[in-house]
Amino acid sequence: MVETLERASAPTQPAAPFRPAEVVAVTADGGYRVRPAGAPGRSVRPAQHALAQAGRCAVGSRVLLADDGAGGAYVIGVLDHAGAEAGARAAAGPEEEGGRLVLRDPDRGLVVAYDPATGELVLSPGAVANLALAAPDGDIALRAGRNLRFESTASAHLETDRLTLRARSALFAVTAAIVRADALTATIRRVRQASSRLEVSAGRIVERAGSVFRRASGLYRQDAGRMRVVVDETCDLGADKLDLRAKGEAKLDGEQIRLG
Repeated sequence: MVETLERASAPTQPAAPFRPAEVVAVTADGGYRVRPAGAPGRSVRPAQHALAQAGRCAVGSRVLLADDGAGGAYVIGVLDHAGAEAGARAAAGPEEEGGRLVLRDPDRGLVVAYDPATGELVLSPGAVANLALAAPDGDIALRAGRNLRFESTASAHLETDRLTLRARSALFAVTAAIVRADALTATIRRVRQASSRLEVSAGRIVERAGSVFRRASGLYRQDAGRMRVVVDETCDLGADKLDLRAKGEAKLDGEQIRLG
């Protein structure tokens, strides 16, 4: 049953639709935070009493709203006082549910759930809030005797001045990856790469090695504007067929040149 109260000196507002809502919080100034029926979890809006002699509504009450045309609303009637009692019980403390100890917010959203049988503790602030772990002047440590998982259906961000990762083994499996750095230094005992295609673009490449072994089963081709090969000791070229061509001058200089 709807309780009808006489309107006092409420401001004159343009005609607006009426709709039910639920009180999710009582503000310090005597107003409310309400969620209209059928609205998404985050659609919480402010509301004030439009009736001078109206009794106060508790968290969980179902009320009748009239939009004020400016983003707020007026409470013009109470639809269900039982909801207020349920909300008061929920805000009072934890309760047992299905063998678990649960704590809910005034909107009946699950905040904390503990299962004594499995030892599982779940923190879930619900649809109208985020979960934040903060230690402005201290550390936060997450320790797990077995597995530690981070899951997100959207994206994950990690920002820090210095990042250190240590593991006996690691696996990175991504569809696409981009690495940007001003400087990169890698010290690796052994590197093995397998790729269907490898492309390297650089302004300058400097390679130093004790020995270099390269093998191509197909074509091995080098294109250069200029090319210089300096060998300190012996230079040995072996091929089934050797073809040397020059568009201009070709010069061989040595103490001894043997052909044939």
